[in-house]
Amino acid sequence: MAFMYGTLAIAETTAKPASTKLVSAVCPVMGTKIPDVTKASGKSVYKGKTYYFCCAGCKPQFDKSPEKYIKQTTSATKNAPKVTSSVCPVTNTRIADVTKAAAKSQYKGKTYYFCCNKCKGQFDKDPAKYTNKKK
Repeated sequence: MAFMYGTLAIAETTAKPASTKLVSAVCPVMGTKIPDVTKASGKSVYKGKTYYFCCAGCKPQFDKSPEKYIKQTTSATKNAPKVTSSVCPVTNTRIADVTKAAAKSQYKGKTYYFCCNKCKGQFDKDPAKYTNKKK
């Protein structure tokens, strides 16, 4: 019996580890690429499909009217004009389409776009903190 137990133990320790491949997604609200869904800021399941979000502000927007965001995502065409992208100065989250930004602020003649209203609030309290970052 000890031999069988030892063989079983060897089989368990030499088994291949689970795949470590990261699954990526695109936030349906902002269009932001999420390189690793395990680090997404939330997820929702709608009609059997899981949607992942780039920031905490996107999930409630999606949950309120998912069809709005699903139609936006699926109706995009290759010939559509490219919309200017930006990066949230607080979280460094890429905003693929500034027309879908959660909020925006003006500071020293420049427009800053935000992934969520929380970031806008932090920025508005101390814009210099976020605009003087070294890149």
